[in-house]
Formats: sequence, structure tokens, C-alpha cells
Amino acid sequence: MLGRPLTVLDLETEDYQATAFLNLFRRGVAHTPVSFESRVGERDVTVKLQPVIEDDVFAGLIVSLIDVTPLVEARLGVEREKRFLEQVITIAGAAICIVNRDDVVVTINDEFTAITGYSRDQALGRERAELLRESPPSPCPAAPGDATVQKRQSQILTRSGRRVTILKNAAPLIDAEGHSTGGIESFVDVSDLIRAQVEAEDASRMKSAFLANMSHEIRTPLNAIMGLSQLLLTAALAPEQRECVETMRSAGEGLLVILNDILDFSRIEVGRLEIRPAPLDIDRLLEEARRVMAQAADEQGLTLTIDRDPTLPRVLVCDPVRLKQILLNLLSNAIKFTARGRVVLSVARVRPPSGDDTRIWTQFRVRDTGPGIPDHMREHIFEPFVQTEDAMARNPGGTGLGLSISNRLARLLGGTGLEVASLPGRGSTFFFTLPLAEPEAASTRPAQLPLSPSADFGGLRALVAEDNPFNRFLLQKILEKLGVGHTDFASDGNEALALALAAQPRHHIIFMDLRMPGLDGLEAARQIRQAGLDTPIVALTAQAAEEDAERCRQAGMTAYFSKPYRINDLEAVLAELACAKPTRGIP
Repeated sequence: MLGRPLTVLDLETEDYQATAFLNLFRRGVAHTPVSFESRVGERDVTVKLQPVIEDDVFAGLIVSLIDVTPLVEARLGVEREKRFLEQVITIAGAAICIVNRDDVVVTINDEFTAITGYSRDQALGRERAELLRESPPSPCPAAPGDATVQKRQSQILTRSGRRVTILKNAAPLIDAEGHSTGGIESFVDVSDLIRAQVEAEDASRMKSAFLANMSHEIRTPLNAIMGLSQLLLTAALAPEQRECVETMRSAGEGLLVILNDILDFSRIEVGRLEIRPAPLDIDRLLEEARRVMAQAADEQGLTLTIDRDPTLPRVLVCDPVRLKQILLNLLSNAIKFTARGRVVLSVARVRPPSGDDTRIWTQFRVRDTGPGIPDHMREHIFEPFVQTEDAMARNPGGTGLGLSISNRLARLLGGTGLEVASLPGRGSTFFFTLPLAEPEAASTRPAQLPLSPSADFGGLRALVAEDNPFNRFLLQKILEKLGVGHTDFASDGNEALALALAAQPRHHIIFMDLRMPGLDGLEAARQIRQAGLDTPIVALTAQAAEEDAERCRQAGMTAYFSKPYRINDLEAVLAELACAKPTRGIP
């Protein structure tokens, strides 16, 4: 380097600053040191030019170079991070507000302005609490101990005075040494969402109320139609008369299936369908399913059989009502769409999905010899309101909800959901698998209902509280048919309460409607219990929601049947009374 010109350093400076300064020094114009940044090759440097003056004459120049590459790179990195954060804040899609340790606003974005109405000039430098007037007050966290992100919903007041509901996240800003430099919060305006949620909840309540009222209004006359049909079928009828009554009964049951499907689908959609596990006798369940569907299978000329795995325990824990509902739906579909051949209901124990699973994985299958399901329809048949073209052609009608409801019920029971294996022209097999368990103690085994066709009900005294004249007439005929010795009738809750308290001897059983003028059935039951009477009270109501059954239990009622009820239901209750107290009944 010695003896060579200054240009050998190849300083990357604008207008070649080093040479310009050198000329100034030579002419005596500048005698003070000069510093500037430049580059030497791939390095960033600070150049310092120190003139050497001898006898007031420029004698030379001392050039010192300091490598500042790391500092320059760090500065550029900070600038890049700053630009990146500015872009993030700009496009975040949420209002962002950064405050210092004194809760003074130092940064906002455009979304903050859009929600609050405050521009940057109006917001920066003001205290956040005074600016937003949040309710309830929620200061932006600034202490290092509050490092977790705080999430909450609150309200703020905009510049125009409008109250806005926000959902926000807030956290302190911590530097590299662990010291707090302020806080940051982001929030979104959820006012419209809250309003929409309230409107949706109101609409859902209105829908539920409408469905409940519709169910009540349909079940009330349907109860009389189906009940009187059952009574007529116990009489000696001419073949043509029996056919007419059977048709009327079948039509009523079809309407009931549609009504129950709509209500169940609505409950599942809003998450209000409860699962109630209880000890379940598998053999009894299979036999009940076979018995219920036997007549439909006979009418179709089909063979209906049960295939049970002998290694499966007899008593398992599951919701018996919902499991039976799934099986009956699958059997009903199989029988409905099978012209000839057979339908088989099978249950077997299968291998658990993991080796350490000690539950009893049980697979239920319904196999038929029907037309099968086209390939393009298999992935859609579990969707609501979907029916195959063949199903519509063979049996037009129905809601198309049965398989969808059964699929969801299987999942609610903890199972795999419904699956299907089918070949067009060779039948279908619908199956699902549930993880079940045995009851913990033998005492929890399901009680066998003491049905006794020969039970003598002549010594029983009954009270019927029912405001609908058709259903009052139906109950009168049913109890007469079953041989109940004496029945009193009330048309509202007040009359029922008076009869129950005044009767001597006491009634052995009370059949109570829920929705009656004046005093309703629930309050009548409560007052009967408060009076000290332990007479069994059986709710017979057109209100079919699960919460209605719970309300009946809380009111002190003994049993609950939704309309339309079956004669066998009432006979079973009376048989239990007669078997428990064959001479005196229930006091």
C-alpha cells in the first residue's frame, strides 16, 4: 500500500468523496477531520480523514478505516423487521394498538381507525383508557409477569359515541433484557356477530317452541286415533273392517315416525339430544326389535331372523332407547325395500381398534336381500332428506331423515357411525360398532317388567286427569277393557288435586296430562306430593321432549309416557301395581 495513491482503497463513495476532501485539504480550505461511511470491497467501513498540517501547510492525510459491517447489518435487520411489522400491523385484519409503559398510545393501524373513528393524529399521544373508555375497564398489560395473552370480550366507546362490542387479545411487550416496554392489543368488532347470535338463538327458540307446540297439537288427536284403533283390533271384526282399522293404525304409526324424525333431527342439530346409558339386556332388545317388525316382515313375505354371537355378554351398558331406535330404523328400511328373501339382524363382538382397549366392541348389522344401493348414492344416503331413486320409486314418502338420524345417534353413543356394504341387485348390509361395557354390579341389571296377562286389576282405583274429551274417552275405554275396578275423571289440575286429596279409599294410580287449563299437571303433581300422598302418578302427555320427562321426575311423577301411548304401556304399569300389591294395590 505504501507509495500508492489513495484511490487504491476503492472507496465506494458518492462523487468520490475522499478525493474531493483531499483537494480541499490541499488548498487549505479545510483543516478539520472528516468522517463518512463507505464500502471497501464487501465490507462496510467508517472512513476518517485526518489532515496533517506542518507550518500551516497541508503535508499529508491520515486515513483510518473502521469496519462497521456488523453494525450496518444489524441496522438493516432492524429496518427490515420494522417494515415487516408495519406490514403485519397494516394487513392484520384486526385493530392494533400499542402503548408505552404509561398506557399512552404510540402506534395504531387503519383498522383501529375504522372501528373507533380516531385517526393517527387524534389517537397518538393520548392515554388508551381515556381514548377508548372500555367497559369493563381492562388496561393493556405492561408487567412482565403478565406475559400470557389475555383474551376477553368488552365494550368500547367510539369517537361518534357508539358502543361497540369487541373481542380482544392483549399482552405486554418485553425487551431482550426481560423489561417491559409497554403493551399491545388487537381487537375485532363483534357487535354484528353478537346480534346475529342473539337473533339465531331467538330463531332457534322460536323453532323449538313451534316444533314442541306442533308436536303437542298433532299427538293429542293422534293419540285418540291410534288408541281407539288398538282397542278396535282387540274386538271381533269382519275381515273388511279389520283391514280398514289396520290401515288406519298403520297410517297413524307412519305419521308418528315422521313426527319423531323431525323432532329428533331438530334436537340433534342444536345439541339437545341427551344420551342416557343404562344396563341393557341384549337378548331382550333383539327380541323386542324382532317382535315389533315381525308383522311388517310377514306382510312383505320376508323371513326376519336374529343372529347373536354367543360370546357376547347378555347385559351391557348403553342407551336402550336410542340403540333400539337405530335398529328399528334399519330393520324398517330393510323390510320396506326388500321385495323377497330375508332380513337378518345380527350382533357380534369384534376386535377393539387398539390392544389396550378393554371395552366390549359390539357390532350390529342389518342385512337384506333387496335391490342394493347404486355406487353413486352410497356416499349421500346418510345426508338429511336424501333417498335413493329406487327407494323413491318403490316407496314414495318419508322424510329421508331416518338414516341421517341413526348415523348421528350411533356417533352420539360413542360408536363409529353407520357404514354400508352393498352391491346393486344383491342386497345391502348396514352396520355400526359401539364400545360397550358390562355393568359394575349385578344389582344394576335391568329389571324384568312383571307383565301378567292374567293380573286382576279389579281391585285397583284410578284417577284420570285429562282435559281433551277424546283422550279422556280413550282412557276410559282402555281402563274398562283392562278391567280396572273404578276410575274417577278430572278435566283440569285443580279438579284432579281435589279428587286425589278427598278420595276415600285412596286411588292406587293417577294418570296425569301435563297441559291443562288452570292448574297444569306438573303443579298438580307437586301439590299432591306436598300433601303427603305417595300415590304413583303417571304422566300421559303430548309433550315429547326429553326435558319434559325430567320436569315430570322433578315434580314427583312416577313414570312418563308420551302420546300416542300404547295399551301395552298402561297394562304394564297396572301389572306392576297388581304384582307388587296383589290384594291392596299401592296405598
